Amino acid sequence: MWPTDKALGVRVSATDYIPHGLPIEDVCDFVAAVRDLGCDFVDVSGGGVAAAQQIALTPGYQVDYATAIKKTVGLPTFAVGLITNPTQANEIITSGRADGIALARAFLRNPRWVWDAAEELGAEVFCPPRCAPAPGPVAGLGVCEPPSLTSRFDRHSALRPTDKRFLRKFMRRSGGRASRLRI
Repeated sequence: MWPTDKALGVRVSATDYIPHGLPIEDVCDFVAAVRDLGCDFVDVSGGGVAAAQQIALTPGYQVDYATAIKKTVGLPTFAVGLITNPTQANEIITSGRADGIALARAFLRNPRWVWDAAEELGAEVFCPPRCAPAPGPVAGLGVCEPPSLTSRFDRHSALRPTDKRFLRKFMRRSGGRASRLRI
C-alpha cells in the first residue's frame, strides 16, 4: 500500500518503434488505468526494447507521445527524448506539451545544466545551504559553485509564510529525502 501523502508515478514506453507494435492508444488506456488506481504522474519514454526498431533521433523526438498521453488521459506528464537545451525544455513546458521534463544524458554531459539553464533563461535556482561551502571547480571535474549564492540564501531566509508551509509540506511528502536531492 502506497502512502496517500506521497506522489506515485510510473514510467511508460509509449512506443516500441516497430511496425504493428505497441499503439499509443493502448498506452493511453494503461495510463488511464493506473491513474484510476492512484498514480499521480507519468514519465513518457519509448523504444529501446526491440532489435528491429527504427528511431529517427531528432531533438525532442519523444515529446509528442507525452503530449498525446497528457491530452488523452489528463495526468501530469513528463517528457523525454533528446531534450538538451534550456530553450527547448522551456518551450515544451510553457506550450503545455508536457508538465515537466526529465533529463539524463544532458546532466551527464553538464552537471551544471540547471544553473546554466537558469542563466540562459534569466531565472534563479535555489542552492541548498549545505552546498554553499563547496569550492569550485571540484577535483578537476569542472563542477563550479553556482553564482550569487549569498543573495539566494538571503532571499531564502526571508521566505513568505506560504513558501515556508510549502517547503515543510514538500519535506514531509518526500519523507525528509528532499534534502538529499541534487539540483
